[in-house]
Amino acid sequence: MPMDLDNGYAYPSADGESSPQNAPEERSMQIAIVGMACRLPEYVSNMGKFWDLCLKARNTWSEVPKDRFSQETFYHPNPDKTNCWYSKGGHFLSEDLSRFDAHFFSITAQEAKSMDPQQRLLMECAYEAMENAGIPFQSLVGRAVGVFVGGSQSDYSKLMMKDTETMPTFLETGNQDAILSARLSYFFNLCGPCFTADTACSSSLTAFHLACQSLRTGESKQAIVGGSHLNLLPDLLIAKSNIRLLSPEGKSFAFDDRSDGYGPGEGAGIAILKPLKDAIRDGDPIRAVVRNSGINQDGRTNGMTMPSEEAQAALARATYENVGLDPAETTYVEAHGTGTAIGDPIETRVIEAVLGKNRSIENPLYLGSVKTNVGHLEGASGIVAIIKAAMMLERGIILPNSGFVKANPNIPALGKSLVVATQPLPWPETSVRRASVSNFGFGGSNAHVILEESPYLRRQRLKQLTNGEPHGSQAHTIGVESHTNGVLEETNRIEPHKMGGLKEEAINSAAPGSQEHTNGTELHTDNVLKEEVINNEAHGSQEHTSGIEPHTDNVLKEEVINNEAHGSQEHTNGMKPHTNTVLKEEVIDTAPEMPARLFLLAAYDKASLDHQAIRLKEYLSSHLDDKDDDLLSDLAFTLGQRRSLLPWKATYVADSAGNLIEKLNKPDLAPLRSKKVPQVGFVFTGQGAQWYGMGRELLTSNPVYASAIDAAATSILKFGASYNLRDEILKDAKSSRLGQASISQPACTAIQIALVLVLRSWGVQPTTVTGHSSGEIAAAFAAGALSLESCMAIAFHRGEAAARLHKEHPEIRGGMLALGTSEVAATSLINELGLAGSVVVACVNSPSSVTISGDATAIDRLHGEAAERVSLQPKTSC
Repeated sequence: MPMDLDNGYAYPSADGESSPQNAPEERSMQIAIVGMACRLPEYVSNMGKFWDLCLKARNTWSEVPKDRFSQETFYHPNPDKTNCWYSKGGHFLSEDLSRFDAHFFSITAQEAKSMDPQQRLLMECAYEAMENAGIPFQSLVGRAVGVFVGGSQSDYSKLMMKDTETMPTFLETGNQDAILSARLSYFFNLCGPCFTADTACSSSLTAFHLACQSLRTGESKQAIVGGSHLNLLPDLLIAKSNIRLLSPEGKSFAFDDRSDGYGPGEGAGIAILKPLKDAIRDGDPIRAVVRNSGINQDGRTNGMTMPSEEAQAALARATYENVGLDPAETTYVEAHGTGTAIGDPIETRVIEAVLGKNRSIENPLYLGSVKTNVGHLEGASGIVAIIKAAMMLERGIILPNSGFVKANPNIPALGKSLVVATQPLPWPETSVRRASVSNFGFGGSNAHVILEESPYLRRQRLKQLTNGEPHGSQAHTIGVESHTNGVLEETNRIEPHKMGGLKEEAINSAAPGSQEHTNGTELHTDNVLKEEVINNEAHGSQEHTSGIEPHTDNVLKEEVINNEAHGSQEHTNGMKPHTNTVLKEEVIDTAPEMPARLFLLAAYDKASLDHQAIRLKEYLSSHLDDKDDDLLSDLAFTLGQRRSLLPWKATYVADSAGNLIEKLNKPDLAPLRSKKVPQVGFVFTGQGAQWYGMGRELLTSNPVYASAIDAAATSILKFGASYNLRDEILKDAKSSRLGQASISQPACTAIQIALVLVLRSWGVQPTTVTGHSSGEIAAAFAAGALSLESCMAIAFHRGEAAARLHKEHPEIRGGMLALGTSEVAATSLINELGLAGSVVVACVNSPSSVTISGDATAIDRLHGEAAERVSLQPKTSC
């Protein structure tokens, strides 16, 4: 049965049913990691590339880039020689750090020159993490979104201050540690807490903990956590060499017998956090769940940089005990693992004592350290470790350590209760997939975080185990090249969940949302991305459709709503969904398939837009074998609903991947730049335009529209209607009754209101409205003057009155005629034919269009006479 995920705490038990929650588990709000981004050596600029790097146990070591400083000038192989650098190299970003799209971030050239590249990297990663989460940054403006950054010393500021004669104007705002976080809050206009934490190596994990605390207190509704570190000058590397922190090889050999210091590294990482219950409600991707976090201090030890085994153990124990979790259920620890001779043995003794009890080689606790891949990122190391652990949890793979050959003899538990993987391993089948992440500052500040897999992944995984099915994700994840949780890193395309097997891109097999989204359908506030964002059996199939309940009968297809999805809260504003049990097959004229979808690309400038189109073509070309409907549905939804709105836009309508490639090569419409919000007017027609097929396609392709029709149908049933409005709209030409005033009146009004809601869900709001005749009802709704129920009451009773009048006076036959002429000409024609007592000009539609109303016989005569003189529109009787 569906799991109760609403409160953010309930997880499925091993048999697939909800299990009672212990009180300690509710002491700490569970928090979802919904988006991630990074910049790491060897051009690792997205989650897919990061995963590929770790999966292949690659090491990113290199010599110092020539554009930084001369390695030969400062290098000396003797570690005892002071004021020299004895490492042979390190881990450096490969890209040109001077390249920065200042215009995109509304930063002047003069200010950009003054900005520490660490700030630039954080800004880029923050934007990309929002994309990864499917959160348009405009949706965060002015909200209580906290920014928590782990600070690192700024080499750039030292460089800028070497010559005071050439010091840039904005040096202060470009290099202060406080501005690492403030820059993000300022640009994205975020109004939650904002600060930079500096606890040395544990800075970003400390910031992560503080962000979780801020979310738990309600101070922040969402949080951006990050860290950034660059080695631009030799100064600090030499200082670290003086106290023998670095590895002579420039590499971190964590837990290996070659451990003799760490390899310097650099890069940046960002994670987006929000309460788990909010992530479920909003249909966000859930990359991992934070069960708890904690920080403490070593106090006095044998030396300022000497770690405390007792303090580290106390922190790990407390972090588990405070939420009632059993450390024995944890499978993996992403350790601090710097590769130092003193630090590694102490840390592993703590891990064995707290998490490694009663383990064996058959049931070991796995260890790893991302520092073996990318070096030690100092203050940014913690957030990178979080990202790695989150990817492992969602993919179900234990990643290998890079360069691990022989166990450190000072760590006797290695190879027994503790194991360092040397190749990718499937995550052992357990009731819970859990990992710990540790970070220790060299000044004694310790941080510990407990992560678990997404509840959707867990639910699906346990269901497969219960059914005796193979664990899908493991079968597909080992060997995956560059996709994370279904995210196309170039376009962030999302894959849907497939029961019984997962695509390589769709690793997160039970992520939010069961709906297949078509053509930009908005399900706000539950915009459910597929994989990263959508999985059919997933969370958050709550389809908030402007406050109107989704339809749930057998006509509405699975892509509109999947009631099997757990957590499918159908918000109705008190209106219950219509459930059709009486429709006869021969009466329903079902809508044809509508495979064409709208695809939107948006960018800050034309060049970026063209580049996006090229990358999208490359991606589509490599996925032509994918099921088109899934591919296009995911892509249209993600691009249309989960991307930030930027000035330059290009739109394409296509019904297949191949067709979309053709449109990208030769678009139907040229890209346009939106200079301002357009002024939009809505005009609503009166009676006369109805026909039996109107509005039916949207019933099966747009849940907002379908929900509005159901709400309207529910309303008129309350007023005494003897029919179901939805059923009437779906009838075929032979059985349709839309020509009857009692049905056409509420049908036209309902369809107009539904279209208003669809447009509203896409952000299209009218500046002005006008209505003709009964169109005034829907116009009043669009203007906010009347509620849906009030509008339907007016339309229903208006239609009933017309029908009753006809029934009570069958001898009176009235009619209406639309004439393509002016009011003066129409009046003259009426007088000339002697019909002034029988018909009148009832409405002036425009200077060249009028509506004549009156006796049906007179209308027929006027129609015949006028046909020879003016252009007529078809006659309509009522």
